[in-house]
Amino acid sequence: MNCYEILEVSPNASQEVIRAAYKSLMQRYHPDRNPGDREAAEHASRVNLAYEVLSDPARRAAHDIELGRLLQAKPNDALDRGRAVLERHAAAARDGQSHWFLWLMMAAVFLYGWYALSTSGKKRQATALETRNAGRSPEQAKDEAARTIPVLVEKLTVNLRAQDKSSSNSGESPEGAARVLFIPVLGIKVGSFDPDKSIAFIERNKETIVLKLAENLASARHEELGKSDGEAYLKNLILDSICESAGSNRREDYPASATEAPGRYGPIDVLLPQSFLVR
Repeated sequence: MNCYEILEVSPNASQEVIRAAYKSLMQRYHPDRNPGDREAAEHASRVNLAYEVLSDPARRAAHDIELGRLLQAKPNDALDRGRAVLERHAAAARDGQSHWFLWLMMAAVFLYGWYALSTSGKKRQATALETRNAGRSPEQAKDEAARTIPVLVEKLTVNLRAQDKSSSNSGESPEGAARVLFIPVLGIKVGSFDPDKSIAFIERNKETIVLKLAENLASARHEELGKSDGEAYLKNLILDSICESAGSNRREDYPASATEAPGRYGPIDVLLPQSFLVR
């Protein structure tokens, strides 16, 4: 299957775009929102599977290689025949036939795909990684890794302040009351201008920076966090807070480097390897 088509994104989409598309589609097709709608449930299952593939760098790279091969394959390719059989039995199931055979055929097709990928070997995996990192030299990758603090803070929990909202109904709870923002892991990437100094400052003042960050995040609006671009909104809040603590301006131009033009000083990006939650 083409995971990009299922998530309605381009093959060049970033992880942020893919995650936003996944959240939007799951809100639209989730079985809880579509009780009794079998097609919506099946589509939600495909969306979930596609996100599992594209959110994993290694699986996404393997998927890209396999997808390119399938797009050039002949019409009688074994996987195409398997997909055709699956579609015929899916149609039969919609006409009232038993579902177990449909799920059996789906499992067979997925197992075939897994077998094809697993037998590609280490050489194909290396090629996939090279494809994903096209245009980036080992020196550039090493430089970016050296400018990264993978884990600045873990399990950050912030009680969001209730947003003031006038209401004519007495006793009505204010909007945003009793909501908690939870970030499992938060990392930081700094600019290429004097990165050692930036990282040293952040590491040395980590406790103060995190306390100030939690204080600023308490003012985050939960309705903005719940939108499809909620992660971008959260990242901007985090960067503004850390830059304020570090006394830097992430938009100010500095001399260009091999990996950044123009150069930047201080925190320039937030790493959220796991999705945040608002409860």
